[in-house]
Order: sequence, then structure tokens, then C-alpha cells
Amino acid sequence: FFSMFCRVSRSLAPRVSLASPYWRSMCDERGARNMRLKSRIPLKRGLSCIRTHDEKREVVLQLLSLKDSVGLSFDKIAAKLGYTNVYTAQIFLLQAPITSKQKAEEFRDLLSQEGGEISDDLLDDLQRCPARSYDDDTLEDPAIYRMLEAMKFNGESLKMLINEKFGDGIMSSVDMKMKMKKVKGVEGEDRVQIVIDGKFLPFREQIDDIE
Repeated sequence: FFSMFCRVSRSLAPRVSLASPYWRSMCDERGARNMRLKSRIPLKRGLSCIRTHDEKREVVLQLLSLKDSVGLSFDKIAAKLGYTNVYTAQIFLLQAPITSKQKAEEFRDLLSQEGGEISDDLLDDLQRCPARSYDDDTLEDPAIYRMLEAMKFNGESLKMLINEKFGDGIMSSVDMKMKMKKVKGVEGEDRVQIVIDGKFLPFREQIDDIE
């Protein structure tokens, strides 16, 4: 999505208000009226109404504009919510949900300090199961491409180490935490430190006990 931000001027952001019925109209187009009616489905089990890249682009630009208006970094917002900075950035990109009503309200309060608004409908939607996706164009960004390259060239070695230490299995990308830090090297240079903490998942022996 960052490539999209470069193409769309921030001056266009005020066109869509986060307090508008925009989110309802998106659900209505699909015949999903649950944002108008009282839903009996818990938010954490409901599907987000913001699904396509075009829909996401509008919301992401607005959320980032609110973040800019209050002058808070992802690290500061993450510290307030108790999330990692990567997970917090994922919330802004509509790639991860806010997991509780209390944290959702804290998120809204943080972004509304300079008069901005996030509607109740959108706040509810930010707590639903997101439609996770990515724009292929972002993979061409050098910062992302180099990280993919690092995994391509070191992946086999990491696999051997995982097998040696844990056995036959993988690291989960679902039960996983990720955090990025800015640190100083031994010569005083700026360095990027990415910590990935994932659960080990063993491959199962497939015993034929299926009825």
C-alpha cells in the first residue's frame, strides 16, 4: 500500500470523512446490513466490510492522515495499546484487527486528539476479521525486495537450523510476533533489527485412523 500512498497526494485525504456513512454503503452494496442492524455475531468473528484494494486505500490514507495530525509514531501508539510496532502498523494497513473494544476506544482517542473523528461503524469494522491481502507493486519496493531477498538466500540455512533444534516442522506465521527496532552498530552506524518470534509447528505423521 505504501506505493499507493506515493501516487495519491495527501491533499486528497480530506475528501472522505471517517465519520461518514461510507462504510455502511460498502456493506449495503453487498447486501450485508449488519452495520445498520444490531448484529448477534461477535465483532471478532465477523468479516470486515472493507475488502478491496480501492476500499482499503481510502481508509488507510485517512487513518495515516489522522496519525500525522497528532504527531504520534507507530512505536508510541504501539506502547499505548500494548502491541508490537509491526502489529500496530498492520492495523493502519487494515491487515490486522484491534482485539478488544477497550483497545479500539484507546486507538480512536489517540487519533482524535486534534479534532479528527473515527465513526462507530468504522471502529467496529476495525475489530472484525480483516480481508488480508497485499499489492504486488509493493514487492518491487527496494526495502521490501531486499528483505525477501535475505529470506531467499538464507531460508535453506534457517530451515536446517529449525530442523536441527526442533525436528520436522515449520515456524507459524499466524501464532507469531514481529517487532522492528533501530539500533546502533559497533561502529556507531544505524542498523535495522527485526525480531520474529513464532511458534514451532511439527508436521504430523498421517496415521490412517479416518473413518
